[in-house]
Amino acid sequence: MMIEQLMVGVYIALSALMTLAAHAALRRLGVRRGLPASAWLVLLAGCWAGYTVSGATRADRWEKARSAIMGLAPTYAEELRRLGHARIGLDTPPDDPTYLAIIEAQKKWLEINPAVADIYTYRIVDGQWVLIVDSETDYNRDGLYSGPREGRTPIGEVLSESSGLEVEPFQGRSAFDEVVYTDRWGTWVSAYEPILDEQDRVEAAVGVDYPAGEWLAELVAARARSLVFTLLLMMVFITFAGALSLRGLALRRLREHQDWLETARQAAESANRAKSDFLANMSHEIRTPMTAILGFTEVALESVTDEIVRGYLETVHRNGEHLIELINDILDLSKIESGTLTVEQVPVDLRALATEVCDLLRIRSQLKGVALELELEASAPAWILSDGKRLRQILTNLVGNAIKFTERGRVTIQVCGITGQQAEVQIRDTGVGIAPERLEAVFEPFEQADASTTRRFGGTGLGLTISRRLARLLGGDVQVESQPGVGSVFRVTFDASPTEAPAPLQELRTGGKIDLRGMLILYAEDGVDNQRLIRHHLEKAGATVEVVDDGQAALERHRLLTQEGRTVDLILTDIQMPRLDGLGLARQLRADGCLVPIVALTASAMRGDAEQCFRAGCDGYLSKPVGRDQLLATCSRWIWIERRRAA
Repeated sequence: MMIEQLMVGVYIALSALMTLAAHAALRRLGVRRGLPASAWLVLLAGCWAGYTVSGATRADRWEKARSAIMGLAPTYAEELRRLGHARIGLDTPPDDPTYLAIIEAQKKWLEINPAVADIYTYRIVDGQWVLIVDSETDYNRDGLYSGPREGRTPIGEVLSESSGLEVEPFQGRSAFDEVVYTDRWGTWVSAYEPILDEQDRVEAAVGVDYPAGEWLAELVAARARSLVFTLLLMMVFITFAGALSLRGLALRRLREHQDWLETARQAAESANRAKSDFLANMSHEIRTPMTAILGFTEVALESVTDEIVRGYLETVHRNGEHLIELINDILDLSKIESGTLTVEQVPVDLRALATEVCDLLRIRSQLKGVALELELEASAPAWILSDGKRLRQILTNLVGNAIKFTERGRVTIQVCGITGQQAEVQIRDTGVGIAPERLEAVFEPFEQADASTTRRFGGTGLGLTISRRLARLLGGDVQVESQPGVGSVFRVTFDASPTEAPAPLQELRTGGKIDLRGMLILYAEDGVDNQRLIRHHLEKAGATVEVVDDGQAALERHRLLTQEGRTVDLILTDIQMPRLDGLGLARQLRADGCLVPIVALTASAMRGDAEQCFRAGCDGYLSKPVGRDQLLATCSRWIWIERRRAA
């Protein structure tokens, strides 16, 4: 408090000195009447505003420090639970392995986090606070545990001091002692967190002490900086208000500001390019091996008969698809935030799309014992103009979320009619529900309904964010109504105009299966695993496959096959390859007069990839990881189109 009063006095004194200095400067510049009354009023208001803002800044710093401190205690509590703290009792011997393991863990935590002064656990026994595990603590950071203060505390020692907050963890609540206390060893604040046993009951509490001296000094310094900054602003204002001769200085500062803005703009664009490059590389490095992982898992599932092995393979495939979904969510969020995500308007069978989503997620709901139902209102449209891919993504996210957060009961997908120019789909569940104050927060990136949601149900917290932003790109929105313990209703709206069903896509099929017998396909790929996988799928469909390692080899092989009189029906090429990449291969082939359909495979899946492929001369485009059915359908469709064109 004395420091605060001293700072206020210094602030007032500096204000007076700066006002006198401004007055003298104006006199020297020829302003003989001194400061006008309005300037004095503005000065007074500015001083008061500066002091108020500095106080708010101090409070904000305090809250940030409190959040940082409170963030560590739950981590330690969870680790202590994992290490078996519940097995330590008052009669536990000092050489007990579990006790010693926790001691070593505490010492390690203190070594790697110098911001923490002490970690200890305690229980309430006969109305007294007794210590359970309190390790050696190297307070002076000299690498030694010397003196009684740094030694280990025996199990059962009674805590001599109490703030009254130590009881909070035993009621299932976290606590933070905001009262800074000082003893002969320093200045401290403390946080307390409950430790749970295997039945999620509170069995003890962990206390975490933090040295408060440094960040208290930082809070004071922050207030001082805020006050000084306010004084400087006031000085600039008064000087500019009374000295017209400083116009040149103002113009120079304006030009400097413009230069700074230009530099900042260039830096922002550079950072955005770096982010895009990073996302593209990350996507490529993950998607390329995932093509082989998912593909060969599908191949193995076709032939395996052992149910245990099949379960293992299904687990690998399911988690691989989850990883791809996570990458897609991150890429979509990045593209949405940068304004580069585009939507298309094509015919979409809304009823079939909802049925497809329901069928896709039915196994997941059955595994949880949750009923998944689909209701199609009589007025629900059939074919509409919209973006089917994005609609499927929205519904899959929302229905998957509903299943995840529903322990019993049902999840219902209801396709409603069109109101005006908008269609509506409702997803209802009987799940855990959302608290009223969290209804909007769940649509923020990386947010969940509460702090335990991620630990209990998993997930990244991106699904609802992406779903709402995609719906708004489609001209609608996602709204939610919910009641904790009863369930939730998510309403998806989007622009939709009725349209006619498109002509069916033609493919090479025999007996209902894609038939590529007699087809010669040239495949360029530098990854051995993907070579084996794609070749397996194509040859199983009956095609003859010529595999090469890069674009240059593909170009030379195509020229040789042409000289030999052999007709290539399709060229399948990866984009990123050594020597000559897929785009360069397509350009060279088109320059040679090659009319064979070219389908590109890419692992980056960033905006502009498809356009680059088409500009280079490719006809089709597939993003890794590509499934067998999608691969065969795309290849057969382009071969069919080329044959019709040739005929």
